Amino acid sequence: MAACQHKAEAAGLKVGDVVLSLDGTPVSARRPEDTDVLARQIRQYRTGTESVFSIWREGQTLNVTVMLEEQPRPAAELPWWNESQLEFSAREIAFDDRVRLQLPTDTTGVLVESAVPAGWASLAGLRSDDVIELAGGKRITNLEELKEARADAAEKDWWVLLVRRRGQTLFVEINLKPIQAQP
Repeated sequence: MAACQHKAEAAGLKVGDVVLSLDGTPVSARRPEDTDVLARQIRQYRTGTESVFSIWREGQTLNVTVMLEEQPRPAAELPWWNESQLEFSAREIAFDDRVRLQLPTDTTGVLVESAVPAGWASLAGLRSDDVIELAGGKRITNLEELKEARADAAEKDWWVLLVRRRGQTLFVEINLKPIQAQP
């Protein structure tokens, strides 16, 4: 899923561990609205710093040393593209998207951020949170490849996309004939 998780797991942290302190500084989170306390503490450190997490696991306190990694870029900072003719927008896949959509670590493609209701892409079946993996028969690994595939399809009657939607894969066939007929 993410290198951050793998490093933490490799260092010995496990799901269910309760973090008590970071380098001796208590993590004082007691209320539901305190969910960001540990993340704020970690952000005070430079990437590549080794830190000692004091944790509570199965009735005992343990110290685990972890190399802190750079945080993944948030979705708002990733490149995006608005395809105005087909009325959808897409962007690179963010770490949070991979977690939220439970995407396998090897999933490539771009995420459909939105599809205008009753727009061309939506009428063809494209939905928000679809991951476009193939476009016009070409593997899509980033936004530039999707733009190129769209440009290649400009003179065709149909643009066929292979999308991943909630664990399923399906084809979405967008009819380009009405768009070509517009002046």
